[in-house]
Amino acid sequence: MSKIIMTTAQIMKKLNMLEEKKELLRNQESENHEYTVAQGEEACIPNYDFTEVNNAIEKLDEEIANLKHIINVENVKNTLNVNGEVMTIDRALVRMSQLQRRKIVMNTMRLKQPKRRVQSYSFNSNRGVPEYEVLNYDLELAKKEFERVDSIIATIQLELDNYNHTHKITVEE
Repeated sequence: MSKIIMTTAQIMKKLNMLEEKKELLRNQESENHEYTVAQGEEACIPNYDFTEVNNAIEKLDEEIANLKHIINVENVKNTLNVNGEVMTIDRALVRMSQLQRRKIVMNTMRLKQPKRRVQSYSFNSNRGVPEYEVLNYDLELAKKEFERVDSIIATIQLELDNYNHTHKITVEE
């Protein structure tokens, strides 16, 4: 086996290519692993070899697992500096995922109106008295928090992009 030096970004592109090859094999397997033939009709047997396809998928899975393991090990060993805070790549990815979820909540909250009339589809509900939904938080704080979270996500993403395109890893081919 030879060794080559790749960036994390190159490894990720290779992983995507391997996943696409595996998906193609799975689709071909799904289409060709059985066929229908009418009695008295000549069978049109699809080109499918169970052992060949199974071995090919197994080989791809092994290569994918090896590459993902290499990335995981690197993600635990290496660090980024995000606004003065040093964190492992692994922690940065987890933190970014948490912040993405928080950003979705903050986006919903910042787009609300301070007071909104609730539509009533029944004339008898509350005897015709209008109901309102009223915010129980400071709308400006939600807007500021959205901006803060969005800024942190962007900073982490830029640091990760830089790392992925510059960090070299030795990979067995």
